[in-house]
Amino acid sequence: MTSVIYQSTKHPVRSLARMKGFSLIELMVTLGVAIILAAIAVPQYNTTMQTQRTVAEITALSNAMQYARSEAIKEGQMVSVCVSSDGATCTGTTWQQGWIIYSNPTSAAAYVSGTSILLKTQAAFITTDLFTTGATAGVTVVNFNRDGFGVNLSTTNTGLLFRVYTASTNSGATRCLWISATGNQYIQKALATPLTEQGANKCV
Repeated sequence: MTSVIYQSTKHPVRSLARMKGFSLIELMVTLGVAIILAAIAVPQYNTTMQTQRTVAEITALSNAMQYARSEAIKEGQMVSVCVSSDGATCTGTTWQQGWIIYSNPTSAAAYVSGTSILLKTQAAFITTDLFTTGATAGVTVVNFNRDGFGVNLSTTNTGLLFRVYTASTNSGATRCLWISATGNQYIQKALATPLTEQGANKCV
């Protein structure tokens, strides 16, 4: 006689422990940890973004000055960079308003329509970052002669220091561009050791 073995087709009953979800305490702990991590990460993220922004801005200014200097040497005549709020003339008071680069055959104090040749323009920056000119405040134009020297920077022999910093005064994001009287340029971090010839032009 053949015996037949039957297997149960019923699913095993899951225990209540395995079906249980998160408790209120577990959710509260998880939420607390997430808040702590966010409190640490968000300021660090903001600082990183501010630093990247000021580095990009000071680099744009440095590139403009280097271009103007090289053009002055190549053309054998003065080339200038001036603050320009309209992208066409030397108007405005602060470098975050933008600037223009132009050949300056007559060595005039500003761009002269019909005589000066506009080479490049930089639109105003849309950030709230601020530009200053260090110990020599109020400088709105930089002139390079045919030898690549900064004409209006040679009187003090300490050059010119541009400072870009955030409106929220995040010193870690501050960047400076120092241009020597001979036209050499250096980008510096805040509190960087100044070069001997910088004088009072310190990046702070």
